[in-house]
Amino acid sequence: MEKLKSVTILLVGILCISLSSIYTSKIGAEVEKSAKVSYKIFYSGNGGAPNWRIFSTTLSENKKEGERRLAIDLGPAGTLDSAHAFSQGVVKEKNGYVMYYGGYDGNNWRILRAISVDGINWLKQGVCLNLGTTGTFDSVHILYPYVLKEEGLYKMYYAAYDGNYWRIGYAVSADGVIFKERQPVLAMGTAGALDSDYVHTPVVIKQGSIYVMYYAGFGGTTPRAWRIMRATSADGINWIKQGLALDRGSNIEPDSNNLLCGSATYSGGLYTLWYWAQGTNWRILYAISENGIDWQKKGVILDLGPSRSLDSKGLVVPAVIAEKVGEKVQ
Repeated sequence: MEKLKSVTILLVGILCISLSSIYTSKIGAEVEKSAKVSYKIFYSGNGGAPNWRIFSTTLSENKKEGERRLAIDLGPAGTLDSAHAFSQGVVKEKNGYVMYYGGYDGNNWRILRAISVDGINWLKQGVCLNLGTTGTFDSVHILYPYVLKEEGLYKMYYAAYDGNYWRIGYAVSADGVIFKERQPVLAMGTAGALDSDYVHTPVVIKQGSIYVMYYAGFGGTTPRAWRIMRATSADGINWIKQGLALDRGSNIEPDSNNLLCGSATYSGGLYTLWYWAQGTNWRILYAISENGIDWQKKGVILDLGPSRSLDSKGLVVPAVIAEKVGEKVQ
């Protein structure tokens, strides 16, 4: 009888501990999902002229948009961003924000850098990654930088062009100012693959101990188009392609022709992929996922600006920073 009583007490204890663990986990998940998050979004806009500039806006936790502002204007004639400025990489630091962006001088794209205390007013800092030497994989154009800061090291992934093919390059920096040790890390796929012609616009996040890259691939058979692909890596340098992540929409949807990566965030138990897509015009869309693999498209998040505005004809390359509501730069 005493033995039976002891077994009963033991089983009740295990059950209580299990229920307590489940309850605690549920509370933790609910707290995470209820955490209020707002977003700073930086994107490139076009108003009908041949030039693209970088703008900023905000989204509240319920996706209500704030005021759109010009963030990075074109430089004067002869400067490295006198023709176009394309965003994609923004890093939040303790004392402000750092933007890595593509600047075009009319001949070549290079990767430039700007800093801001408030994410609104920006000070250009010049080149942080220049073209590679003649004949190398990034000797003609480099742009679409995406920077991952990890354990004090800045890791930049970027689109690189040698005059024939687009590949994805990688460079590192100890201070986030000058990047070195460049190398190609992702090339085109085999004939007939969805990325058989070009790979482009990398976005890299860390899931546990694994690096995950979302990138735009161009190729396939019919129709040939830009689509969003996925790859994984144990070290952030050697990548294994995992196939299609997001495909084009139907003929009536805003991503019916092409879609390319912009940024990725994680909050409230959900991954969000922010991307730019073309139906009739380029717009910024988003999709959500619980595991970073299976995605649910949510549609347009930033639409064209009003008539005659500098972003009335197209919005591309979103760089997104997720921030807890009320959080301030120190």
